[in-house]
Amino acid sequence: WQEFLATHPGPPIEKYLPDKYTGILLERGQNVKALQVLGIDIHAKLYDLDKNLLTEGTALNGGERISLEGLQVGQGAIMILDRINAPAGAGLRLPNAVVSLEVESDNPADTMPPTVTLSSNTPGPITSAQVLTLTADAQDNDAVKTVEFYENNVLIGADNQAPFTQDVSFSSFHKGSRSYVARAIDFASNESTTPALNIDANITNNIFNPGAEAGEGASESSPAVSSIPGWTASNAATVIKYINTNFFPTPGVAQNIGGGNQFFSGGVQDISSLEQVIDVANGSSAIDTGNVPFVLSAYLGGNSNQEDNAMVSVTFLDATGAVISGNPTSPQVGPVGPFDRNLGTFLVPKEVSGTVPANTRAIRVTITMTKQSNDPSNDGYADNIRLGLYPQ
Repeated sequence: WQEFLATHPGPPIEKYLPDKYTGILLERGQNVKALQVLGIDIHAKLYDLDKNLLTEGTALNGGERISLEGLQVGQGAIMILDRINAPAGAGLRLPNAVVSLEVESDNPADTMPPTVTLSSNTPGPITSAQVLTLTADAQDNDAVKTVEFYENNVLIGADNQAPFTQDVSFSSFHKGSRSYVARAIDFASNESTTPALNIDANITNNIFNPGAEAGEGASESSPAVSSIPGWTASNAATVIKYINTNFFPTPGVAQNIGGGNQFFSGGVQDISSLEQVIDVANGSSAIDTGNVPFVLSAYLGGNSNQEDNAMVSVTFLDATGAVISGNPTSPQVGPVGPFDRNLGTFLVPKEVSGTVPANTRAIRVTITMTKQSNDPSNDGYADNIRLGLYPQ
């Protein structure tokens, strides 16, 4: 609008700074009926938001009323005021200029509430950390203004554009049954609320995709898989399928450890890693007592007599993302050497426990796989990563 005001050819009158125009925004369902300019030597021009001139008028020694039939329902407009017959440099005295709009409603009152239903991407029960996505299907005879989402009668978010969704991160601090509802509100303030959607949660593992089962695994160390759900990969860390071969753990190994169909592997770089940050802010009141124990465990391994290995560590972060002071080293499990595996291509369990430091609001979990052999592949392996939190 500043550029428009500077270049638009107006009447032969003095131009003024952008702060001398008035913006007008109409409510839905209102029509502009007339424009009235009151003042002395005031010229008013009304533009729509596409900068098309709708109408203009001049008040010399009184007021003038101008029809505005062309302004449609719900549109906005910008009013630009100029002073005419003024000496050079004379400013527009806004208190002496009164510009008013008369509006009317052509539509009967809208009393029909929206319709709304609520669903989630998982029916529950939820037993491991994940993001629950709530989706509201809201419809209205005019339009839906917003949809509010509530957890146990507490507002947790709102969405004003379809599809109407709300994400909820689940951790060990979500225990028992949680009740969710969605409230749809239209532009006439009519509203409807869904029946409660109850989700049961008993989370014993706060890691999402702890066993590499989400997503498709590869049969070789390279190329790495394109993505690993829940994890941020660096240096081509990858996911491998348990297959009958001399190079990787077999389905028999997977069966012995409850390893599913896939495991994490180091790819082909000397050092590769996977990282996941777990939001535990909803457990702040319990954490800040300093009495929330944790247990970190994983199955870790490698190939035959090679020294390639994997380890898993956790780092406790405050609300700013900084490492909690007084916790300079991260608790970790591993690495596992070839003699821990009896020189076999196996994975063995490792575990460490402790207490979550006060002021922790997030926990970073890192899998680090290191190649120490001359083999092209980084054969550090990990599976069944688990982080248990046990609020009292």
